[in-house]
Amino acid sequence: MKKSRSSYTDRETPKTPGPDLWQAEWLPLPLSQEELQSIESVLGGWWLYLQEMFGFSSIRLELAGENGEHLNVHQPHQPITTPRSATEQRYPLTTRTGLLGWLYTRDGADEPSRQKELTSLLPLIGQSFEGKLERIRLGRVNNSLVARHNGVFESLVRLLGLRDHETESHTLRVSQITMQLVEHLGLPPEQHTAIRHGALLHDIGKLGIPDAVLLKPGSLTPMERRMMELHVTYGYKILSSFTSERQTLDIVLHHHEHWDGNGYPDHLCGEQIPLVARLFAVVDVFDALTSDRPYRTAWPSTRALTYLREQAGKQFDPNMVKAFLEVAV
Repeated sequence: MKKSRSSYTDRETPKTPGPDLWQAEWLPLPLSQEELQSIESVLGGWWLYLQEMFGFSSIRLELAGENGEHLNVHQPHQPITTPRSATEQRYPLTTRTGLLGWLYTRDGADEPSRQKELTSLLPLIGQSFEGKLERIRLGRVNNSLVARHNGVFESLVRLLGLRDHETESHTLRVSQITMQLVEHLGLPPEQHTAIRHGALLHDIGKLGIPDAVLLKPGSLTPMERRMMELHVTYGYKILSSFTSERQTLDIVLHHHEHWDGNGYPDHLCGEQIPLVARLFAVVDVFDALTSDRPYRTAWPSTRALTYLREQAGKQFDPNMVKAFLEVAV
């Protein structure tokens, strides 16, 4: 005997989508607490309206999952364990792309005219959920892309470490100090990830520098110095092929520019130099001075801090030196 809609029996996790959810627009389950709350908020808004207009004692929403599972969402303050009832009425919720799920109601709207009025509202209800579900899907895609993007950056850092272990250690230290300075200066949170990427990969262009120059234990000749200076251009070319993060590229290309215009590669001066590059330049030099290098031993922190003060307004932005001293001292 064919079951009517009102006698629909409990079937929480069928192995395959049943005919009741044919061609459904699958919901990506399981949902995070935040995602579930966003859907519950939509149902809660409709619950107040439907209760007032049609006198329902309860409503719930059944959505289809990607793998055949169902998600039951109840109006506020109704126990999740409420079973399906023979007194429930079921209405299909559709969107522009197909069936979204089913709206179950209990009591109320018994007259045909009231049921017709409710049916006319269903497309609007479906569209209100559609927007939430689309944001959930886009959020999932964005999180996946961000994870892959971060994975590429981390792989490049490890690759650079295989070439020059000291460069890798320097990179990790300056990235930590840079983010402390970023927090201190109150730069927009939406820029933090790109700034961190720039700090981690500021020397990635050294992959293009010959070992005889990169790992030379003594001082560089003028020709070798010019060759070493190419690492900022190499780094920019490497990263710009797969990222458009402005702060990342600004740090990589311009962290050796000087406030007085005597830096490289473009001889920018003053505020022509991007802010994040001016900020990072102070951190980069301080760590370089206080670390052992093949051609000299590390300076004491006090000597390095004195150098920063002396170079404020020459090599460095005075405001960035002041901010660094506030964090470091």
